[in-house]
Amino acid sequence: MEDPAGPFAVIEFYPERDIENVFRVSTLICTISYNLFRDTLCHFVNPESLHFNEDTKRAVKDVRIISRQPWSSEDIGLLFCYNLLRNNCGISQHKNGWGFRPEIDDDSLAACIDRIMIQRNEIICSTKSGLSESAFREIWCRCRDDIIKIEQHVIGGKVYEQRVDDLLSMPIQQQIALNYVGKCKPVNCRNYS
Repeated sequence: MEDPAGPFAVIEFYPERDIENVFRVSTLICTISYNLFRDTLCHFVNPESLHFNEDTKRAVKDVRIISRQPWSSEDIGLLFCYNLLRNNCGISQHKNGWGFRPEIDDDSLAACIDRIMIQRNEIICSTKSGLSESAFREIWCRCRDDIIKIEQHVIGGKVYEQRVDDLLSMPIQQQIALNYVGKCKPVNCRNYS
C-alpha cells in the first residue's frame, strides 16, 4: 500500500508548458535582449556622458532613476535603451526604416534590433495565458538569430548565444513562472517608436 502524501511530502509539479513558454520568451526579451541592448549602447556611447533635458526626463516614467548622479547604463529600460540606440548612436537604419518590420534577409544591426522590439510588441499584445509550442519555437529561433547577429556586429564572442541556449535548457520552477506571468499587466499595444 502506498503512503498518501503527508503535509511535508515534496510533490513535483511542473508548470503548464504554455506558461513556461511565456516565461522563457519574456525572459529572453526582457532580460537577455535588454542586457545586449545596454552593452550595445555602451559600445557606442559612454553612459556617463549622456545628459537629459527636462523633456527627456518627462518622457521616462521614472524620473527618479535618470536624475540620480552618476547615471549608469543599468538604470535604463529596454524601450529607453532602444530609443537611445536608434536616435543617439549613429546606427544606420535598415532599408525599411527604424520602427518598421525589416526584410527577413536583412542582417544589419538596425534590422536585428528592430526585429527584437517588434517581437517584444507582438508577444506583449498577443500572449494572454500561454504560448503554444510551435509559436514558442518560431519566436525563440528568430530572437536567438537576431541576438547572435547583434553580438557578432558589436561585441564579438558567444556570451549572449550561450545565455540564450542556457535559458532554453534550464529547468523552470513552477511558482516562479506562474508568478512572473501573473504579474504581467495588460499593455497598450502602440508602436514603440
